[in-house]
Amino acid sequence: MWCMLLTIAATGGILYALYYLLALVLCFKWNTPRRNYELAKKLPGPKVLPIIGMALEIASKKPHEIIPFLEKILKWDPFINFRNLGYLIVLTKNPDHVEEILKSIKYIPKGLEYFPILPWLGTGLLTSKGEKWTARRKMLTPTFHFEILEQYLPIINQNVVDLCDKLSSHVFSDINLVTHVSNLTLNIIVETAMGTKLKGKGGEEYIKAVNKMCDLMTLRAQDPILYHDTFFYFSWAGYQTRKCLKTVHQFTENVIKERRAEYLGQKQKYSGKSESIKKRKAFLDFLIEFSETDPTSMTDKDIREEVDTFMFEGHDTTSMSLCWTLYLLAANQDIQDKVVSEIEDIFGSLECNEIQIEHLKKMEYLEKVIKESLRLYPSVPYFSRWLEHDLQLGEFTIPAQSNIAIVTYWLHRNPESFPDPEKFDPERFSKENSAERHPFAYIPFSAGPRNCIGQRFALMEEKVVLTQLLRKFKFEAIPNQDKVRCYIAVVLRPLENNLQVRIVPRSSH
Repeated sequence: MWCMLLTIAATGGILYALYYLLALVLCFKWNTPRRNYELAKKLPGPKVLPIIGMALEIASKKPHEIIPFLEKILKWDPFINFRNLGYLIVLTKNPDHVEEILKSIKYIPKGLEYFPILPWLGTGLLTSKGEKWTARRKMLTPTFHFEILEQYLPIINQNVVDLCDKLSSHVFSDINLVTHVSNLTLNIIVETAMGTKLKGKGGEEYIKAVNKMCDLMTLRAQDPILYHDTFFYFSWAGYQTRKCLKTVHQFTENVIKERRAEYLGQKQKYSGKSESIKKRKAFLDFLIEFSETDPTSMTDKDIREEVDTFMFEGHDTTSMSLCWTLYLLAANQDIQDKVVSEIEDIFGSLECNEIQIEHLKKMEYLEKVIKESLRLYPSVPYFSRWLEHDLQLGEFTIPAQSNIAIVTYWLHRNPESFPDPEKFDPERFSKENSAERHPFAYIPFSAGPRNCIGQRFALMEEKVVLTQLLRKFKFEAIPNQDKVRCYIAVVLRPLENNLQVRIVPRSSH
């Protein structure tokens, strides 16, 4: 959109470009209270253009230039502010400020960046606020208890075994981790969330629609004019989004109907004795039980929102975390060897026994590796809150109706918290090295009352996947992959979604 504006101006249509810009500003209802401007003037930050702020400069950046750009503007310590189309945007990488924001129940509402995902997820756990968020969080927390998560281990194990079989035909070759791992995590999350498989039942169309939706959300987030519902509705992106939403929502709704019918059939068969109804349950089954026990607690629309939210949060985030971890292990053979040695110590060999919960508890070094990978490449490189109340950070007041973003990517690279921050060093997360670290210096799953409810599931899944893969294959770095450029597209991705490694059969070494 901004390229269009610059093109119009460059070709002589200056008046039209100004009209276009004015219309854009008006569409955003630029009516920030005067008090907010006075408070904003006192905040540290770069000089920006009136009204449009840094929108032109940001829009001119290529995807891989955004992260270095954020580093540059974050030199205004302890945080910086700038205007973007009338909105006050505050960025921070200071652990003290992060703690002040995340520990308080006052700053629960998600920021502007979450607006594009509302048509897909509605107001589920990720995007809701107030009483709905409190009630839903309380309801869903028990579904992520270790005893429940343990039921998903056979699903994860089998899906990784299937992937290993596929990769066996690519040994001694270079593979793109993103392609293979993304399909793996999508299959796992669909089976654990919905209790169904993607083969058949419109699964292929669902996969395409989910991937397309992620691209469209990124596009909408990058183009300010598409924030306005009217412009978005009549745009090509809006048309494509409606098509994808129809496919995604229809798939989820059909599965909900099938699982509810199955639940009611079993309940009738066992005379209403819920303890006799099938032992292993998908996330969806718990939601159906909630709604059957108390019909006012969840409608089918509520259930769809939570299932779609679980899908959204558990697919790309885990996929990219696994990809970055394998990439780092390929580039650091000594660390990969230590992980494999730990696996041999736990299992006695590299034979493919099914991984159980007691095995996971012993994987201390692998857990350090995953944590260090998430430090360097956090799946969610930044997240934000919309302030409904003033926020006091030291001597500065951040006014209500501001968007405050925590840049996790640079928070995790703060040399005061992590000396030599670019080095991949899992020992940072030993008990000794972690003891004195600020509790909010490392937040790959956020922190405070709104931390990620599924983080234990994610860590469990990653341990199983990495262990199974490393039993079968050695991952090796390939030339020109030591400086992979990354960009923010909902999650932190490698440029062009391409992360190459070479795989070698483990038995050949």
